[in-house]
Amino acid sequence: MEEVDLENLPFGAPWVIYFIPFLIGGLLFQKHFREYLLKKQQEEKAVTSRDIFEEALDGGADSPQFYTKLHDAMVLRLYERGFVEQQSMATDALPEEGIAGEVKAFFNEIEIKRFSGKEEMLGSEEIDRAKQLFKNIRKST
Repeated sequence: MEEVDLENLPFGAPWVIYFIPFLIGGLLFQKHFREYLLKKQQEEKAVTSRDIFEEALDGGADSPQFYTKLHDAMVLRLYERGFVEQQSMATDALPEEGIAGEVKAFFNEIEIKRFSGKEEMLGSEEIDRAKQLFKNIRKST
């Protein structure tokens, strides 16, 4: 056995130990960077009432999700403008007065038409009224 084998060489075990803090730092940086990117993606995907409203109108009144999306868009709009305290509410829980009362009355009329058994579909008149109500919520701030 040679004497060189028994001495610490530049690429021996003690020298490699100095890389451990850099490796740990790199892993921590990677973890925090990944969390930052996920948070940034979630912020970009924040859905607004306008997005839901346009999605409801794009699907048309024949879409199975039309009424749900229209309701969600209106209630979210009321929440965004400070007229209600919750982002998601049932029609019955909406206040009776003000613009929220108008939205509640509109949805009650729609429900009567939908479940009256007369097979009435929403016409352009109701869709125009929904658009006007949506705009009025914006104006009421």
